[in-house]
Amino acid sequence: MSTRRYDPLGFPVPIDFDSESPVGGGPSAVPAERVLTSRRGGPTRGRAGRGKRLFLLALLGACVVPTVLGPVILPEIREGVVRFSLWRSATFEVDDESAAAAAEIDRAIQWHGDDVELYCLRGKLLLEARDPAAAIRDADRAASLDPRNAEPLRLRAIAHVCLGDADAAVACASKAVSLVGEGDPGGLNFRAYIRAVVGREIPEALRDIERALNATGEASPELLDTHGFLLHLAGRQDEALATMELAIDGMRQSRRQLVFMAGQFERTEFARRLRSVDHAIAVMLHHRGLIHEAVGRERQAAEDFEMARRKGFDSTRGIF
Repeated sequence: MSTRRYDPLGFPVPIDFDSESPVGGGPSAVPAERVLTSRRGGPTRGRAGRGKRLFLLALLGACVVPTVLGPVILPEIREGVVRFSLWRSATFEVDDESAAAAAEIDRAIQWHGDDVELYCLRGKLLLEARDPAAAIRDADRAASLDPRNAEPLRLRAIAHVCLGDADAAVACASKAVSLVGEGDPGGLNFRAYIRAVVGREIPEALRDIERALNATGEASPELLDTHGFLLHLAGRQDEALATMELAIDGMRQSRRQLVFMAGQFERTEFARRLRSVDHAIAVMLHHRGLIHEAVGRERQAAEDFEMARRKGFDSTRGIF
């Protein structure tokens, strides 16, 4: 068998049958002239020509096929990679592996390109991985793509809370309200909550949450939680406890409904939603613990704090 040679790019070089003889030579080797002589007595080029033609056709196919089919195939491949990366991220997230989940969003961004939602999602995961500075960078990227979107500002506000920068956190929350409008209940609730978490402008925060409650037909557990927390900070502990009990009951009801509907979700998506609800309950339990602590119910406070911790409360990860 002849020795196969390769060019600098790694492609096989077609054998030049006119110049190569069988490996090994020796007494039993058949002279090349005899092997390569046609019945008409002249040197043949048939096998060499066929090899070269096949090689050229393969090279042409490698160049032409992607050009012709690429616009059809590549978008499907890109979408598949992005979907797979998002699914992988969700699986890591429900396993509480936030850094690994954020890394999967890296790949989704590489394949999909710049996207506000992807940057905000990765920023949230980076917060949970205790990297608020990186979360702010993602919030800044998202804001540069869509300056009218309030979500990057909300992400940045929470990251500033984790970094201990109360002024920047409140400023971001206020700017987010200016984008969605002073009458938006979600924006008012968020600004009120950030003010509560950093202990700033409590009377103004109470006005924000009361406006949000008045603007909605039925108070959600999230709004009630903010209201109860602010009532606690304002020293109105009896009202705070009653309001917080309503918030916890409402969120537990939401959890029961989610469990009842479990069959309507893919398993990872269900686990992700359940984790989010449990984090909300954890925050509310911690708030109730603060209320109990304020009125001297140490045992009830300790029980709430422990249950909140088990369900995921962790202010260093933006879960507060």
